[in-house]
This record gives sequence, structure tokens and C-alpha cells, in this order.
Amino acid sequence: MRTLLASFLFLIVTVVILVVGQFIFDKNNDAYASTRPWVDIIASKVFLLNTKDGVEIRELNTGDELLPNMRIKTDATGLAEIHFADGSVARLDSNTELILEDGRYDIENQSLVVRINLLLGRVWSKVVGLSTPESAWEVKTSNAVATVRGTAFGMEFTDGISSVIGSENQVAVTPIDPDTKKAIKEAEVLITAEKFVEISAAKIKRIKEHVALGRVKQEASAVVSAAGELLIAAEKVPARVAQKVWIGRGKKADRDLEDSVKELKKTGANEREIFKEVPKTLKKMMKAKKVRPAIKELENEVEKELIRRSDEIKKKTEASRESDRDDDKEIVKELETVEIDVDDDVELLKEEMEIEEAIIKAEPVEKIETLRIIDDTRSTLRIE
Repeated sequence: MRTLLASFLFLIVTVVILVVGQFIFDKNNDAYASTRPWVDIIASKVFLLNTKDGVEIRELNTGDELLPNMRIKTDATGLAEIHFADGSVARLDSNTELILEDGRYDIENQSLVVRINLLLGRVWSKVVGLSTPESAWEVKTSNAVATVRGTAFGMEFTDGISSVIGSENQVAVTPIDPDTKKAIKEAEVLITAEKFVEISAAKIKRIKEHVALGRVKQEASAVVSAAGELLIAAEKVPARVAQKVWIGRGKKADRDLEDSVKELKKTGANEREIFKEVPKTLKKMMKAKKVRPAIKELENEVEKELIRRSDEIKKKTEASRESDRDDDKEIVKELETVEIDVDDDVELLKEEMEIEEAIIKAEPVEKIETLRIIDDTRSTLRIE
């Protein structure tokens, strides 16, 4: 009983330390911790990789904070969201790999700088309006870069082809020269909501030929040659693209976020501040979720300890019973010894009775000799 009470006291004290410690940590580090991007695992599995060679380091968990140049990968079923301090979010689809080159937020001037290197797969960006000149959000592949200041868009890189899908406002898309690794500014195009642009190695080669000759004409949503050849252009999102699951998922998540913001705005809160509070609230919820499993784990440990000690008690009880059984055997032996002694006494009594009967029948001389033998026998019995 004393052991059981101690175990539960241990559980209570540990839980209190966890909760209070978490509260103090949050209170003292809220300003600092809130500037770091963090990951929310929507579906497993999502991994942290070595940035240089892509070797898997460990599996990521919801609430893990991300540092610059961290390399992340989702598997065939993995889905994840990267939340930033101003409320912006990058949503990773399955079979996606990227390097978060930058994700810093400056509290003093309220600027956010995000640079994502999409190595493979699909990422949907929901960017809250970047209000300062220092702010930036760009997603690049090996052959294209998409830059925005406040919008929502999706980018895919598969089989060497970069695709950018507009959802809100404008996105500037620029091809990248595979040889120099620099953006070809002369070929930049703007795409708006429900517009789409696709960049391939063949297109880049053709663009480079015309740019070298100075024969390109840059328009808002297209780049054409001097002869009027369309080199790159924003077009309506084709059905084959619009129907992709990851695009529908990204748009739905954006709508859900906007609906939440609208509800909060009814309280009189500022929209920008609301967007900032959303990731903070989510992160606190995630931390609470981390504490709960810790408490559950402690409860399980206590339960295991109680079972272990219960088993020990059972073993000791069985051992005690075995010991009792051994004692019982000794008692039985003693009883058997007593029974033997009793039997011996009975036999002696019988012999005495037979002797006495013989005395009655014997001659006087024989009687005297017999009585002497009886007296000697009784004296011997008393001594033993």
C-alpha cells in the first residue's frame, strides 16, 4: 500500500513539474521561440535529412522547430505544414523534398524572409501580406523561381519540369539558367489567380538563344521573340492540373484559414495580428499534445512498476507458502515420530500385561524372579 501511494505521488509530482516547467519555458521564451518556423505533421511520415547528402537523420514530429538549411522529406503518405511567425504557411505534399534555406522573422521590423529550395514534389504556399521591403518569399527549383509578396500559389517540380499555379494575387515566375544558376530576368512572367505556367529545359534553351541575341519582348504574362514567337506565357490552369488532389487540398486549407480569421475579426481584432496568433495558438496546442503523451507514458511506467512489484509480492507469498509447506512436513514428521513413540508404549504395555499374567500362573520362586525382571524393565523405561 505504501509503495502504491509513493508511485502515485511520484506521478503527480512529475506531471506538475512538466506542466509548470512548460508554462515557465513558454512565458520566458515566447518572443524568441515564436520567431522560428515549426512543422505540423498532417500525415506520417516526414523526415529530416542531411542537407548535403540527403541521408535520413530522424523522423520529424509535430512541433519540431526548423533552422535554416534544414532538409525535409515526406514519404508516399506523408503530409506536412511549415508554419511561420507571421501566420504564413508552406504545405508539403507527399513524395516531396525541399531545403528550407531561410525562414527568419524579425520581431522589430516585422519582416519575414522565406526561401525554399524545392528539390522534388509539390509545395503550396499561403503567404500573409509581406508588409516591409525586407520581407521576401520565394520558392525555387533547379530551373525556375517563384517570388511573391502576399498571395497563395502552388509549385511542383517533377521530371525536370517546374509548374506554378496561381491562386491569389500575383506571382512572379522566372526561369533559371542551368549553366550559370542565375535567374533569366528578361524572361520573367506574372501569373494571377487560376493561371498556370510551365517551364522545361527545352523552353529555357529557346529563351536563352533569343536573350543572347537580344530578341525578346517582355510582357506582363508572356515573353515573346522579336518575331512574335511565344517563348513562355501564363495560361489558364488546364483541367489535368486543376483536378490534382494536392491543389484542391491547398485551396481548401486556405479557405479554412480565411474562415477562422473572419470569425476572429468579428471580435474587433486586427487581421494581421490574427494571422500571427494562429500559428502561436497552434504551437501551444501541439506542445500540450506533447505533454499529454508524456503524462500517459508516466502513467504506463507507474502501472508497469505496480505490476512488477505485485509480481514480486506474489512470488514472495508463494515462497512463504512453500516455506509453510516445509514446516508442515516437519510437523508431520514430528507427528509420525509421536505416533511411533505411542506405538512403542502400547507394545510395552502389552508386554507388561503378558508378564503379569505369567506371574499369576508361575511358581513362588519364579514369581519373585519375574517381579525383579519387571522392576528392572520399568526402571529402564523411566530412564529412557
